[in-house]
Amino acid sequence: MILVFLIGAVLVVAALAAITAVGSVAIEHRYPPAGRFVDVAGGRLHVLDLGQPNDEAPVVLLHGAAAILKTCGWL
Repeated sequence: MILVFLIGAVLVVAALAAITAVGSVAIEHRYPPAGRFVDVAGGRLHVLDLGQPNDEAPVVLLHGAAAILKTCGWL
């Protein structure tokens, strides 16, 4: 009985993972990223330049900043 439950749970998790993967591909196809990707140590970053370069300080927005700061050694 426990074996049947475990197999069922594994199948449900696998089905949910497959649904998530298919959904992600569909969303990425429908809405391709604007900007460009930049290779950095340990991965790559998505960069979107807005406006013209000037003498003012740039504004940088980081999603999940705490994790990024820790990964980069800034925290």
